[in-house]
Amino acid sequence: MAVGTDADLPQSAGPAVRVHRMDAYEAYGKGLFLIRPDGYIGWAGEDTAGLAGYLAPLGLEVELG
Repeated sequence: MAVGTDADLPQSAGPAVRVHRMDAYEAYGKGLFLIRPDGYIGWAGEDTAGLAGYLAPLGLEVELG
């Protein structure tokens, strides 16, 4: 989920959602968020740097760019 940012989104991480509503900024802040299947935030960042490192131990890969 991208909140208040136009940062590039991963191509192979599943469905992506861009949110530009001000009330979402209050709840999450601005940035990129990976939402786990249980609804919790698993990873957050200002851009995709570090996302591959988060996913690697899980046996997952992401195509960036």
